[in-house]
Amino acid sequence: MQSKPAALPPAAYFALVRDTFRANGNPDIALGQMAYMRHQFEFFGLKMPVWASLAKQIHAEHGLPTGEDLKQMARLCFADEHRELHYFAIETIQKTLAAQPPEFIVFLEELVLEKSWWDSVDWLAKLVGIHFRKHPALIGPTTERWMASGELWLQRVCLIFQLTYRDRTDAALLFECICRLPENSTVQK
Repeated sequence: MQSKPAALPPAAYFALVRDTFRANGNPDIALGQMAYMRHQFEFFGLKMPVWASLAKQIHAEHGLPTGEDLKQMARLCFADEHRELHYFAIETIQKTLAAQPPEFIVFLEELVLEKSWWDSVDWLAKLVGIHFRKHPALIGPTTERWMASGELWLQRVCLIFQLTYRDRTDAALLFECICRLPENSTVQK
């Protein structure tokens, strides 16, 4: 059995991803992506199958960062203006989520609030839902805090983290969160 390679230090890992994505980008595609996202972000011009394939290759060749290295690498990705780097960070976190301790919810919260837009927040909501399934004691205190925060994106996560729960959806919690939204909230729209 072959062991996985050790991940690079966070700054080197980030630079590798950024340079790989830049080298494979398509400026014509980037223009369309930026327009679609209302010019909220820059893009390299990598459609999802392309950046996902590049991410898979990088993960296979360089391993997955863990612990503080993972957080540092993700923060570097989110500090960059290119949306594909944000996606890479979320994809990498998703691959390591099963090994994360309960307190990792604080980092997921940090990312929900970083360069927030529907695409990243909805993906992170899915990860929050997975994390909550593993650590159900977090659900009550976290959703209470997020709903009380007044932060649109955290409130959105409270509404949608259960989307994959199907018949295990806590309808009472969902309805409570909906009822707590201000009448003019854009989360409802």
